[in-house]
Amino acid sequence: MAIDHRPSTIDLIFLVGFMGAGKTTVGRRLAERLGWRFVDLDDRIREREGREIGEIFRDPGEEYFRKLESECLRALLEGKETQGPSTRTRQP
Repeated sequence: MAIDHRPSTIDLIFLVGFMGAGKTTVGRRLAERLGWRFVDLDDRIREREGREIGEIFRDPGEEYFRKLESECLRALLEGKETQGPSTRTRQP
């Protein structure tokens, strides 16, 4: 598959899907092919909370996890994320 290296207006790609669907695997490969940085939102949540996603789901629960997920995504989009955009962004 040939990669088109012409300038593009796309500077973010979000991969959305069920747990275990392969978002991280595909995201890392896509970022490598495009020369972009890959950021995984779950990694940011783990770093912020200091525990694994499964632990967060067990206690305090999915509702809390979804709140964290929204907050971390918002921080990424607003440029407040210290390590730069888990999501998938173009490296300058």
